[in-house]
Amino acid sequence: MLTFICAIGLILYLFLQIFRDHLPHWLLSFLALPTVITGYFMFVLFNFLICVWIYQFLRPKLNQDYFIVLGAGLINGERVTPLLAQRINRAIEFFHLQKAKTNHQAKFIISGGQGPDEKISEAQAMKNYALEQGMNEEDILLEDQSTTTLENMRFSKQLMDNRRIKPYHVVFFSNNYHIFRAEIFAEQVGLTAQGLGAHTARYFLPNALLREFAAIIMMNKRRHMIICDIISVFYLLTWLVELCIHFHQ
Repeated sequence: MLTFICAIGLILYLFLQIFRDHLPHWLLSFLALPTVITGYFMFVLFNFLICVWIYQFLRPKLNQDYFIVLGAGLINGERVTPLLAQRINRAIEFFHLQKAKTNHQAKFIISGGQGPDEKISEAQAMKNYALEQGMNEEDILLEDQSTTTLENMRFSKQLMDNRRIKPYHVVFFSNNYHIFRAEIFAEQVGLTAQGLGAHTARYFLPNALLREFAAIIMMNKRRHMIICDIISVFYLLTWLVELCIHFHQ
């Protein structure tokens, strides 16, 4: 839907550039409204992409107590996808780096519930994969009730709080395009944590970023609707004034 709106705005912009010398000024003002709103969302998209890019350079300290690995859909309801495997591999890589550099022991929290089309929970499938990669079972804790990223963070925090080891340091793992939004969810549940992103295939990245951007927009839809309403009222008032002037000449 967001892509469709942007496409309409771009088409209108091109139309105005081609025919602006042949259209009355009052009509140009009216047709400019969708273009301006599209421009606003393009500005928001630019800011979002900058934030995602900056997050790729953040590196947690090697003193983490918990590694939260965020779940995703499974293959045939029981095996991790290559995308999800990348998250687990990134966590294992950081686990070994921390242990080698500081000898600081951490616990994995594998987080993901069971969808209606899945034979086992995402957490269980992820644990199976981690064990296949050589991780020890005693280093892995399961959180298998969550169905959203927000619940991943909330239920993982509850699990850590219940262990009564405070204060604790936390890093979470997802794919690089998802880290920014996941960080927002962590803050919403009162969890102080940094994220590390796993590599995402280039062919998948543009579509994934657009989905993330749409999700960010929906998280703040009230604010964006108010801004769009203000822009619309301003342009409609301007259009009505110009229309009145045009017909009184």
